[in-house]
Amino acid sequence: MNEKPKIIKASNQDFTIISQVIARAFNNDPFLNWLVLQDTNREKRFIRAFEACIYLASHNGLIYTTSKHRGCAIWFPPGKWNFGLFQQILGLPKLIKITGLRAAIRKLKGMKFIERKHPSKPHYYLFVLGTDPHFQRKGIGSALLKPILQICDKERIPAYLETSNEKNLAFYEQYGFKTSESIWMPFSGPKMWLMWREPMDK
Repeated sequence: MNEKPKIIKASNQDFTIISQVIARAFNNDPFLNWLVLQDTNREKRFIRAFEACIYLASHNGLIYTTSKHRGCAIWFPPGKWNFGLFQQILGLPKLIKITGLRAAIRKLKGMKFIERKHPSKPHYYLFVLGTDPHFQRKGIGSALLKPILQICDKERIPAYLETSNEKNLAFYEQYGFKTSESIWMPFSGPKMWLMWREPMDK
């Protein structure tokens, strides 16, 4: 019988290990592999990508993990998902370490492309959800979703996410998400599914 995961809010002391965990979780993710330069430093670049995600979320978002760091969920509350030009400029050196110098502008334009598809209606935005590959299919992803989805249902607020992995669609559909649109990223990027969830009745 699987042990029920204990979900906690991540603190600074958790950030290093969970960035490594979600880097492993997204190892085969089409979007991340499009974003990250595929060279001998690929593994380090993956970790840097999630260190950047956690850095952004540590200011305006909500970061959940398990007591044993088996996975991570990063959410942004309504109105907090758009990082603004100033933060993007500050983040450009981090982006270059992820994409490589030559591809940075193309990848930034690609991210701006999907950003323009982001709904304007207030919602909780699921930015990242990942489980360590060694502990998948044990209910950890579901447990990580629940704290915010419960808030969404109680406060009657929708939720939104993007995924580039078609296998994820059935998982998210279990929790009320529906595909609102599918798009192809520019610059030979992957197909993305945009998913929206209206609050559910108990």
